[in-house]
Amino acid sequence: MPYFPPTLLASGARDGATSQAQAFTNGVKAAKIIAPANSTNAFGWYRADGTTQDIYYDSNNGRLGIGTIPDSVFHARTTTANAGLRFQNIADTGSPLFSFYRARGTLGSETPIINGARVGEIQFIGFGATAYVSGAFLRAIGNATWTDTSAPTDFHIMLSDAGSVTPTERLTVKSKGRVGVNNTSPGAWLHLPASTSLEASLRIPVGVAPTTPGNGDMWLATRLRLHRSGVSEIVATGAQATGGAATAGASYTATEQTMLQKVYDAARTFGMLD
Repeated sequence: MPYFPPTLLASGARDGATSQAQAFTNGVKAAKIIAPANSTNAFGWYRADGTTQDIYYDSNNGRLGIGTIPDSVFHARTTTANAGLRFQNIADTGSPLFSFYRARGTLGSETPIINGARVGEIQFIGFGATAYVSGAFLRAIGNATWTDTSAPTDFHIMLSDAGSVTPTERLTVKSKGRVGVNNTSPGAWLHLPASTSLEASLRIPVGVAPTTPGNGDMWLATRLRLHRSGVSEIVATGAQATGGAATAGASYTATEQTMLQKVYDAARTFGMLD
């Protein structure tokens, strides 16, 4: 493919109106699509100055670059702060979409997503001391073979901790809705990691009791309470729920004292004694 050197064009002028090159003008500004000197299988869109290249299309590899020579299917680069992509949708219904389409196999002979196959992924990569490194991944993975009526998918949030550039799975949402925190196979709707000497499994800050609690609400005021069937039951007090006066003005055998103590402890545990 011949090389067309970039030149400034007068308003309304046309140059090289062939399949290889086409000049465009708009008022006093002009742009020109040319075959860049460093490639015989690419086209570049230059500004009117003839040297600033904004768009680069690599026809050999099917890549498009904006502000840079592309090293992937679509590659955009800018030095402008807070610049990015914008999807604008003006309609009475719906919303802007960003969709990932994934199939296994080959074009025209696609095969289904299977267990463990990635459906889509967003990566967050930043510059370290000398190179770009990985900070976080958002990943959707199939957890069974897909059909036209069934697409079970797990969602994973992966983060790099201090001293590492390899994101580790921190939050897992299974297709049935179970959530695991630092647990990749949650066995309950919320599965937390075991406590350690440095970290608790769950922390509930001290607050006040809700005015109208609902069934299943839990809070920590002076005591940890769980609301169930219209009753706010004490789950735990500030001290161990044992001890106290289990006898009253009478003599009891050791067995009777033990039984009374158990009744007393149970009454305190279930909120019958406050």
